[in-house]
Amino acid sequence: SRAAVIEHSPTPSLPGIGEASRIIAERFEASGALGLLLIDAAVVSSIERRHGEEARERALGVLAAVIQDVARERLKPQDLVVAGEVGRSEVIVLFFRKPGSAAFYRTEMPGFGQAVNRALEQRGNKVFYPYLRKPPELWAGISVAIRNPKYGAASQLRELLEAARADA
Repeated sequence: SRAAVIEHSPTPSLPGIGEASRIIAERFEASGALGLLLIDAAVVSSIERRHGEEARERALGVLAAVIQDVARERLKPQDLVVAGEVGRSEVIVLFFRKPGSAAFYRTEMPGFGQAVNRALEQRGNKVFYPYLRKPPELWAGISVAIRNPKYGAASQLRELLEAARADA
């Protein structure tokens, strides 16, 4: 159930990428292309060091809520927002499109990242308050792949994650 997925998620309000891997693979197969936007919230690690794990989880939960608000306005129903792997302070947005959607990947994906930044700026220091006094700088990386049936979807997803982390 969704409640069980959320309980074991590294970000309480989002399913983890591991728990969503079957759904991701199915949607990747069906669409033929996958765009991945990784939002690196490593700044949350400093919150954990100073205020503890519960504070880290609250901060990531607030960040996830901001990203989900933007997602409700901009994403298609098949797209997903998930938490990164356990131990990583990441929120990942997965865009499932047809392989011929090059314009989408050039404009819409970066536009989503910009919309998240605007939403964070509008909330100012409230995003991570009381743990941080000013809005943090978050890094985002983008990667895109056409589904290659020669490789498993999980292998391609791993490569996408690594490429997005390198891009962040």
